[in-house]
Amino acid sequence: MKLTENQSSSAKILKNLLVFFFLYGAVSYSLSLAEYTFFHLSGKALFGVERSHESLSREKMIEELHLCGGPLFGANTIETENALDPIVARCGRFWPFYHYSVILPANNMIPGAFIKNPEEPAEVTEAKHHLIRNTTVVNLAFLLLSVIVTGLAGFSAYQFIVKKQDEKGFKWAFHAFVSSLFMMVAFVGIMFFVDPVFSLGW
Repeated sequence: MKLTENQSSSAKILKNLLVFFFLYGAVSYSLSLAEYTFFHLSGKALFGVERSHESLSREKMIEELHLCGGPLFGANTIETENALDPIVARCGRFWPFYHYSVILPANNMIPGAFIKNPEEPAEVTEAKHHLIRNTTVVNLAFLLLSVIVTGLAGFSAYQFIVKKQDEKGFKWAFHAFVSSLFMMVAFVGIMFFVDPVFSLGW
């Protein structure tokens, strides 16, 4: 009898740990993707910026790239009016690869930082606008999906913690975790296909 009780207690502890693991994974992935897509749609750093540069020489820009250890990325759905206008660029993409954001003058050393150029050929402008439209649609769609997955994780936490429905909580936490994984894999796969600079900086 005691052995059965111990086994039951161990199974319950394991299930609780799995639920919290699933919830952590689902919330981490979905909120990370929500922050990432929000950045690309708005050009704003949700968690603030590490530092800001009003002007930037080429040497200083190279130093920033060395500090980051890779490219600094601009928002890929926004076209800046003029070169050297201040924009937010991020070091790393999304959790666990994201490090920080900086404000610096828009320049052609920042992948994804589109700058209006009245002298560029019409076909180049059209290709750029086509890319911006595509990335806008993808980012909007996955921002919505990430909010839904976060809500699913919240629902499972409510079932498990508040209503004490262990089976329902476990089931929905698992669904939320698997959904977050599929969402991230789908986003990465689509962006590799849609955005030519997405392959940089991994």
